[in-house]
Amino acid sequence: MEVILGSILKIVLILITSYILGISRTSIVFLITFIIFRSYIGGIHLGT
Repeated sequence: MEVILGSILKIVLILITSYILGISRTSIVFLITFIIFRSYIGGIHLGT
């Protein structure tokens, strides 16, 4: 639950900041693309 709230807070802050800077369209496209790629690409996890 905390992870979901933290993620939502980050997205809202990014959108507010991008609106203030006048780059909201670019930020929305980036966030959608990032969320889609992140769900399919897990990353490399190496043993320690």
